[in-house]
Formats: sequence, structure tokens, C-alpha cells
Amino acid sequence: MSAATREALTERIGGFARQTAFSAHSAAFPDDTPRLAEVAKRRVSGTDHPAAAEPGLVDEVAAEIERRRPDWAGTALDDTVDDDLAYGELLAASVGRHSA
Repeated sequence: MSAATREALTERIGGFARQTAFSAHSAAFPDDTPRLAEVAKRRVSGTDHPAAAEPGLVDEVAAEIERRRPDWAGTALDDTVDDDLAYGELLAASVGRHSA
């Protein structure tokens, strides 16, 4: 197995494990499911990701994604958080709130 294959497989298994654990927790404790913005901000906390400097924008984007995908916590967790961060980064760059 090549290093690239091993890395890709590790990432897929990790994503599956995170999704499974998050979905099970959310199903068992629906009142304890975090908001998408909280999850996204935790992911970039302490990094140089542009979203770390734009928490309000992350909140706005997350609220819209949650409105459009109310089941976000049960499906494609990593992809949804990535969408939130990517959309926020694009919006920040387009309105001049952050320069790349």
C-alpha cells in the first residue's frame, strides 16, 4: 500500500468514525447537538484559517446552511463543516473583509 493510499484510507476511516459518533450522540442527546458554527469555529481555532478571524461570518454562513440542511448533523458532518468554512472564506474575500 502506498503512503498516499494509506493517508486517504486513514482520512476516510476517520471521517466515518467522526460521523458515526456524532450521529449517535445527536440521536441519543438531541438537545446536546452543537450548532454548526460552534463545530466550524472549533475546527479552525488556533489556526491561520481565514474563518478564525471572521467568527461572525462563520455564524451567518452556518445559520444559512442549517436552514437549508436541517439534518446537517446526521449526514456528511465533515463536508458540511468544510462547506461552512469555504463559503465564509469566499464571502469574506468577496466583500474585502479578508485579503488572501
